[in-house]
Amino acid sequence: MKRRRLGQHYLVDESVVKRMVSLAGINVGERVLEIGTGRGALTVKLARVATSLEGYEVDPENCALTEAAVGGKVRIHLADAFEASPEFDVLVSSLPYSRSAAFVEWISKPRYDRAVVILQEDFVRKITAPPGEVTTPMVRGRTGSGFLRAESNRPSAASFCFSCSKANCSAPIPTGSRYST
Repeated sequence: MKRRRLGQHYLVDESVVKRMVSLAGINVGERVLEIGTGRGALTVKLARVATSLEGYEVDPENCALTEAAVGGKVRIHLADAFEASPEFDVLVSSLPYSRSAAFVEWISKPRYDRAVVILQEDFVRKITAPPGEVTTPMVRGRTGSGFLRAESNRPSAASFCFSCSKANCSAPIPTGSRYST
């Protein structure tokens, strides 16, 4: 059951999940972090490729569902990752709109190698628009040693995904309406 107060949405499109895992390019020994495990769709796929995976979920019901889905292979915390400050090399996440601002503040602090994150497009527009203009030209933020950049040419998309590393960033993953709301 979704809880409006948590701004929950669930990633249900298998092709988006696969693309996120692929873009993450997880290597043996890397510490992988997922914020907002939801029902575990992304967590299950990450657990298949990561040797060290840690997930955070604030909803007790979803936390239990995710733990059951991964069968103890992953450390799942019933806690807010933004308060716990976990260490990681790779971040993979599909965040609820209500946590987007906290995420942008939080992600500028830790050291990490790369991230694949889905944010709501209207939030991205708000934080990237020049004064007096509404547009989605670019997302910028700090990675371990540089800036991330992603461009969107899909103004009607429901979500906006960016992938970045120290070396480069990919174009956004077209997500459209691939969420259960």
